[in-house]
Amino acid sequence: MKTGEIDYPKAIGASGRRHAKYKPFSDPDCGRHLVEIGQVICLLPDTPARILDFGCGSGWTSIFLANHGYDVLGVDIAPGMIELAEERCREENVSGARFEVGDFENLNPGGDFDGVLFYDSLHHAEDERAALKVAFEALKPGGVCVVCEPGEGHEVNCYSREAVERYNVNEKDMPPRLVRRIGRSLGFTAADIHPHPFDMLLAISATGRGVPAAKLRSRLRRFPMLRVLVLNYFAWWRKYSNGIVVLVK
Repeated sequence: MKTGEIDYPKAIGASGRRHAKYKPFSDPDCGRHLVEIGQVICLLPDTPARILDFGCGSGWTSIFLANHGYDVLGVDIAPGMIELAEERCREENVSGARFEVGDFENLNPGGDFDGVLFYDSLHHAEDERAALKVAFEALKPGGVCVVCEPGEGHEVNCYSREAVERYNVNEKDMPPRLVRRIGRSLGFTAADIHPHPFDMLLAISATGRGVPAAKLRSRLRRFPMLRVLVLNYFAWWRKYSNGIVVLVK
């Protein structure tokens, strides 16, 4: 599987690399990514701070954080992805971000980082416990690890199965309760779960399952308490099946 992750930039071809290089703006889920990176910034320590961005891919998350004022080290197992990240940094004259090739399951980055980020990357790990252990060891006392990953149902959707078959990569479920349990066993002193903000936006716009959106919106407008109950239930359900985990050392 790690061979597939390393070779992924070559396997996706020129158009795939161009798409990766200019994320999130090149991605159909651009809106979701922008909302989520906003919440990630809210959950990380305030600037100035040193952030370790694990599984940074083409570096767009690292660049966002650097532009906000963080000192960022982006790490990815694929040399081709690090090349894309460095190219984009040069093109956009980004300071505050640097990149290294590395396997986040087998690193010794030192213990002087204020924050560690896994954004859409931990679910590619062969051993998520090993990756979280490296994150724990990289943090200062009181440092924060933010884990923003796809949760339940990810590994069985058609896109994930196609990626596994075509590129020989890992596509695993990474539900918040699993991350929280591993984090606590490693020694993190706190492990909180937050709903994905984009899911909350969907709930507020009332595009629910099983009921036509217009009909559901009409009912929620007529019965304000029903709206409160629906939103609270949706937030609770999504929080534990597909939320963002914040681990504090």
